[in-house]
Amino acid sequence: MLVVLLLPEPFEALPANHPARDLQRADGVAAVDPPRMSYTTQSRLPGEFADALATLQARRLLRALDSEVGAVVLFDPRGYPLARGLLAITGCELWYARGDVEQPGSERLRRRLTALDTQARDRSALRFTTTEPLWERMRELGVDVRVSSR
Repeated sequence: MLVVLLLPEPFEALPANHPARDLQRADGVAAVDPPRMSYTTQSRLPGEFADALATLQARRLLRALDSEVGAVVLFDPRGYPLARGLLAITGCELWYARGDVEQPGSERLRRRLTALDTQARDRSALRFTTTEPLWERMRELGVDVRVSSR
């Protein structure tokens, strides 16, 4: 059983105190960098097109993973279409840590980001600000939480 972290930016660019850095230490966690077409770019696409693209990305990601997915961890509402695609295919849980997301751009874009944030909050099984509750839930799901040197 895996927990998939949908990172808001490449892992190397995350701040040292980002919760993904703590979670990715577990053997049963897969950290996934943003897709080539960034979440920011995708959030500017019409909703239907962005959703279709995210579903294709979800299928491709699941083919690359070698285990069943128990949960998806989302740190940015822009990644919610991909998370929603993974949830629809796998039936896994969504865990959401809403960070401060700049909302520059048009009013339409701000409305889209607000809607994605609301959808992610409504769909999430866990909302968190620290990783402690996630470690316990990972154990309950049967995720390998051993920390090995990678």
